[in-house]
Amino acid sequence: MQEAYNNSARAPVEGRAGGWIAASRGRIVQLAVAALILVAAGVLFDHLLRPLGGAVAWAEVTRRFQAVPFFSAAIYMKEDATSEPTQMELWMSQDGRIRLRIGTQVVFARGGAALQAYDIKSRQPVEPDERARVFIGKINEAGELSLDAIIKVMFGGQTTEVTPLVNPDAVISQDMVVFDVEIPDTPEWVRIWALRESRLPVRITVWDPRDGETMDAIFTYSREQPAEFFDPNAFQTLLENRSAGSQVNVAYAFLTDPGGRNITPEEMFAQSGYHVPQVEQAGITPDGAVWVIAAKGDNRMPNGYSFFGFGKLEDDLGREYRRVYASHRTATDQSMEAFVPADYPFDGRVPGKLILVCEVDDCRPRARREVIGTVELANWRQGQSWPDGTIDVNERAFRTQMAMVHGDNGDFAKAEHILSTIQGRPEEDPAALGRERVRLRILVQQDKYAAAVALGERLMPLLEGKYQDWHGFVPTPTIFRDYVRALVYAGQLDEAKHVWQRIKNIEPQLHPGLSEAARAHIAEAIRHDFENSLLVMVPELSGKAHLTISQLNDIFGIDIKKDELFKDETFWDWNPEFEKPKYRNWERHLAELAEYYRSHPLPASMEILAHAGNEEYGGHPNKMPGVDGYEVHLLSGTLAHHALFYRYPESVGRVRVEPGVADVTFDHDLVYRAGTPWLQMSEFVLDSFGLEIVEVNEPRQVWVARHDARELKDYREVLAPVPHDVSPGRKVGTASSGSSGGFGVTFLFNDFMADQNQDARGDGILIVDETGINEKVSRESPCWERPEAIDMARKWFADEFGITFTEETRTMTTYVIRRKG
Repeated sequence: MQEAYNNSARAPVEGRAGGWIAASRGRIVQLAVAALILVAAGVLFDHLLRPLGGAVAWAEVTRRFQAVPFFSAAIYMKEDATSEPTQMELWMSQDGRIRLRIGTQVVFARGGAALQAYDIKSRQPVEPDERARVFIGKINEAGELSLDAIIKVMFGGQTTEVTPLVNPDAVISQDMVVFDVEIPDTPEWVRIWALRESRLPVRITVWDPRDGETMDAIFTYSREQPAEFFDPNAFQTLLENRSAGSQVNVAYAFLTDPGGRNITPEEMFAQSGYHVPQVEQAGITPDGAVWVIAAKGDNRMPNGYSFFGFGKLEDDLGREYRRVYASHRTATDQSMEAFVPADYPFDGRVPGKLILVCEVDDCRPRARREVIGTVELANWRQGQSWPDGTIDVNERAFRTQMAMVHGDNGDFAKAEHILSTIQGRPEEDPAALGRERVRLRILVQQDKYAAAVALGERLMPLLEGKYQDWHGFVPTPTIFRDYVRALVYAGQLDEAKHVWQRIKNIEPQLHPGLSEAARAHIAEAIRHDFENSLLVMVPELSGKAHLTISQLNDIFGIDIKKDELFKDETFWDWNPEFEKPKYRNWERHLAELAEYYRSHPLPASMEILAHAGNEEYGGHPNKMPGVDGYEVHLLSGTLAHHALFYRYPESVGRVRVEPGVADVTFDHDLVYRAGTPWLQMSEFVLDSFGLEIVEVNEPRQVWVARHDARELKDYREVLAPVPHDVSPGRKVGTASSGSSGGFGVTFLFNDFMADQNQDARGDGILIVDETGINEKVSRESPCWERPEAIDMARKWFADEFGITFTEETRTMTTYVIRRKG
């Protein structure tokens, strides 16, 4: 066995103190890999059979091993006695296909060579983990997965007898056989447990008594898994097409349990689906808050996430409600919720009926909610608060929540009307502190920064106490955001930096009875809230206060350009996109143009220059450095693309580029004086390429849009008809753009016409707006590309706004781009 070990697992060892990478090359792992290969090869079967009586031919051992179509092993590895174990999961098929999960990676291999690795969190291809490489590499040394080949490789080209010995003292049951393998010149040893009847090994342990370094492998055998389970292409397709969800669904994608049990949340959902919680108690407080306590409150979604309770409330008075409290007790599967009407606490009307609506809540603000079911209540505890031990907040907290909602919507008078009903001093009453926090937020929203700073200074010691003292829930640094904002907007950057550092240095005092797991959970939650606060505040302060990234780095102690947290964000003076080579090329090109134009002024208001080389450019910025009043527009791509924006938005859908002209390509610079009108620039470009624009009045198919006078929805509730998914490319019906400020019908109609006329043939659908709607109507503008979008668009406009279209033929002006003469 010593020779077998030396020949099968030879790798450089640089000590075990270097962590997992070093450990993955160390002696324990070498031994374990050798033992696993021995088992996989069937070498140990020969010795498992001997003590059971009767000699068995090697060919029979080979046949019996090959009859096992599939096995898996859960492998646990520890560096020493006190370290936490790391798990690796291995699945291997009869034909040598391998799938391995270690940490956040899923690795695919075949014939001992790693094919592809994917990260479960990022859902992107990655380099395989070094530990996986080592493991797969040892299997690769065996060549093809046949017994003779493996033994030949492991024993230096010759078959050497392996002598695992039965350890009768380790046997506690007659249906189990235990073998030990002792290695000369080292105290390390290997133990193998096997079933007597089937002769299949079920566990291997490799142990080093010097420091407790160990590796355990637990074996499972079953029928072959589906082909997709070992197929990296199928796995990648799944990652591209599936929306973000549970990592369990990704880690164990395509894995089936031979006993028919569920492996993933997706399988659980396929069996159970959704259900409506069972109302146990309900009531309306004297102030008008509706509370509901329900059994079977938890629903689990296919992606592994869960939601609880109902989520939405209606009544027979037609009032709009807002959920202001929600909690769930896992042990009893009991949900507790509270809802208040929009005019809470001033709306004293008592409804005759309450309608609880249970809908799927996947935590995406733009997602269209699927209704699971409703429960109508005609009886409840009128004028009574919730039972003790259920909803664990004071009802006055609902007032501050609603005041904040009104403030965020710009209705400051209504917000203050609610806040004025909360009495007390913030130093003595938590509800009063909540009241002042909302007032601080409103002062910042009103740009009253001096008053906000003064209030923030007064509240800071109280907020520090709230954050530091244990109150039975996870403390959050988000309570300091508005004071930091106020300081920055007031120009007190040094004080903002001091306050942020002061916040980061606060050590929350946790209850001494909390477990280590609970403490770790709280620490992770706090870290996440700090990151979320930065992600919210830093881009906002960049845009509104025009702080440079150097100033932001100094205030918050961060490095925006290197921090992954901001990789998808843009800033007032920097955009990660502009770090790409094509933008660096453009900056260098602008500098070269500037050098030329310092001594060669424009002969007129503009001119066109052809690019001399074949470098790729990203045209940003467009101001020529060091040459006042000169700007450059990058002309690239085809004429058809540029033509679509001629006289935009007036000409949307009404531009026709004649055959033979649309494919004219640009690789030029348009150099012009600042302030030159876009229309003049467009006509100059066309003229320079021997083209002209003529206006033709001709009959066109139009949709005349009319409104049925129904009351419009709140635009923030109107979304594109198809939820966004993670797969690349634009999808019909999904949002192509979104705005928290909303879009009007003119914008929506223009987007539709632009999508339906992308070929620049000037024969697509035009919309004539006769709706008379001038307000914002939608938070998203959908993608309407391709003919199949037409019916979906008609339905969406009718369902969401009451807008219908009548097809007519009208004489319209078309802008035709053609060659001169």
